[in-house]
Amino acid sequence: MTQQIAPLSAETSQYLDSMRGWIAGHLPEESRAEFASSGVKLQVLAAMLNNGWVGPENTWELHAMGAVFGDALAQELELEWVQVSDEYGTDPAVRVPGSTVLSFPLTIIAKRVEQQSMGDVYELFGAAMQGILDAAHRADADTGQAGQ
Repeated sequence: MTQQIAPLSAETSQYLDSMRGWIAGHLPEESRAEFASSGVKLQVLAAMLNNGWVGPENTWELHAMGAVFGDALAQELELEWVQVSDEYGTDPAVRVPGSTVLSFPLTIIAKRVEQQSMGDVYELFGAAMQGILDAAHRADADTGQAGQ
């Protein structure tokens, strides 16, 4: 089965919203409006990781962190959330609009925490952004749209 890309279902949107809410809940009530900023999202994730608030056994919580990481990527690179289905199931992803360039951020932090290889969240964010930009550039070059 090839990948099928579709808009997020209502169920998946609610699932991601519950994850975002859990992360935002770590901020004082008076600071939650600031959570709209990608920089604040990354600060919260860094604090959670640096203080060991979430361990490798906390899969849902790690995926919640990945959802917020994906939101920050989407904000910075103007990506859109979609869901991707294949023979293994359906997962949320961020996509460069109008392309097949995808990133699956829900597991990006979880994999590293589980492997005890989680470095600096800001470095990971920079590397993820660069990877998406590089993939988008290659995709544009392959379709003859580079520089348009």
